[in-house]
Amino acid sequence: MYPVSKAFLQAVQENTRKYYWTGKITTKAGVEYPFGYEDIVKGSGYITAQCCGSTEIELGTVYAAEMGITLFSQIDRYTLEDAKVELSYHLRTADGSFEEVPMGVFEVSEANRTAHCLELKAYDYMLRFEKSFNGFETIGNAYAFLALCCKACDVELAHTQAEIEAMPNGEEMLSIYPENDSSFSDFITRYTAVSSTNLRTETAEYYALETDNGLTMNLGINPLLQFGLEETREQLCRNILNDLSVVNYVPFDSDTIGNPALDLGDVLTFSGGQADGEQLTCITAFNCKIGGKQTLKCVGKNPRLSQAKSKNDKNISGLLNQIEAGKIGIHTFTNASAYSVAQTDVRIISIEFASKEETHVQFLGQVVVDVSAVQQERTANAAGNIVVPFPADTGSTDNEGDSGGTSDIGDSDTSGEAGSGTDGVTVAVELPVTWTEDGKAVAYVTFEFNDEEILLHHPVETWGSGKHILSLYYPIDNLVPNITNTFNVYLRIENGTGEIETGACIASISGQAMAATAAWDGKITVEESVGLFRIGGGLNVKGYTDMIQMETMELVQRSYADSISKVMIGAFGRPFAIVQEGL
Repeated sequence: MYPVSKAFLQAVQENTRKYYWTGKITTKAGVEYPFGYEDIVKGSGYITAQCCGSTEIELGTVYAAEMGITLFSQIDRYTLEDAKVELSYHLRTADGSFEEVPMGVFEVSEANRTAHCLELKAYDYMLRFEKSFNGFETIGNAYAFLALCCKACDVELAHTQAEIEAMPNGEEMLSIYPENDSSFSDFITRYTAVSSTNLRTETAEYYALETDNGLTMNLGINPLLQFGLEETREQLCRNILNDLSVVNYVPFDSDTIGNPALDLGDVLTFSGGQADGEQLTCITAFNCKIGGKQTLKCVGKNPRLSQAKSKNDKNISGLLNQIEAGKIGIHTFTNASAYSVAQTDVRIISIEFASKEETHVQFLGQVVVDVSAVQQERTANAAGNIVVPFPADTGSTDNEGDSGGTSDIGDSDTSGEAGSGTDGVTVAVELPVTWTEDGKAVAYVTFEFNDEEILLHHPVETWGSGKHILSLYYPIDNLVPNITNTFNVYLRIENGTGEIETGACIASISGQAMAATAAWDGKITVEESVGLFRIGGGLNVKGYTDMIQMETMELVQRSYADSISKVMIGAFGRPFAIVQEGL
């Protein structure tokens, strides 16, 4: 609900009210056309929005709000392509002032003209998400994916990182009046189970509470729940179930005078004898008529209609074969987190893939790097000639008494000493000059295939400060079939630093007979970064401990190794390794 004052909440409950609507159209060229209530054709304006389907609550769905309005206006409709429309509702409060409630920002999709009127249809920014985006083969939590999607679709993310991480799995890597017509259901919608489709096994995995007598929430084929151990998938699904099981509400439909401040997801209670005053309900859809009534709806299914055979439906529609021989397959990558690159290798790309048959594939990547090169101080000697002028003439000298005639200095040829007839002497000089200029940062790229560094090809770029595009390519021949392969790209920069923004790194691996999803080969990769710390008192390091604990479900003896590269201590360094055999 839009935050309004107590005076607004009091006024909206009165039997009579005084209100009006206003709006503004802003074209892509920045021209503004404000309009008032008198400019709106009566009964033509509406705003419709919903957050789920027509029968039950849905998770992870997105619907765009629609706005339609007809104006008495002579605006050229051809200037309104992708124009922005803002609407506001104004209600008079007890003190006589009008309180404004913004009703949304919409982008014009259709503009039609009649003899005297302009008809507009527009949608809110949620429509910008109606685009294909295949950059989710990456690592990140829910906030990272949301931030990436919002950036790609140019939509501002309203939630903070802390709010998203407080949600279930958020930190995992990966209104009413007697004259209104209302109808309420005689059942309470509640959920006691969730079902998620496993793309690899083509089955629906079912997780329920101990007492399973309610509805089942179908999570569908969630791309973020397709990888990892079965125990991990179950934990993620049960986290969702634990929060979903507390949902307990009564579906309803209501036509009211309305409160335009109400929004999708608002939780309501009803009084006045029309419904049980202790039961909760929520808004899943609304239709607000400008100058008319407001329709509110909360959808939901009756648990008594739920049949046992639909609890775990293994007949999954929409699943295709993972591998089609002869068909070009592609695996894509987009970074969901920003990277800071300096003198240490940073993994900026990681793609897992597999093939059904022996084939060759090719890797392509493009990275936008914002480089800050180290400023360099330059010194040089500047050489040249300068003219030292003679002192100014203070008057004539009487030389007759001395020599009996005029002086011959003025008549003599002194061009060699005075500089070709100038009034001075030419002197060759050389001076030291110092200045600062932008340096050159050197970027080194390292390719890694199945944990083995590719030594034959190391791309290198030399950049000045500013944004640069790093284009990458590498062919992979004789790909072994039916195993999982990993291709990593590392980047380091000397004599400067580089910043890679979220979504600025895209890459793909494509080839024939590739699998849609790569099977897990049992490999677990653990990375840990430790910042700089001071070593005092000789070689004693205080407050630094590390522990890795693993469990397996097999009886075969395995080995575990942990290695640490060269550690610089003062002016010397020595590589060492810790190896633990057996598991």
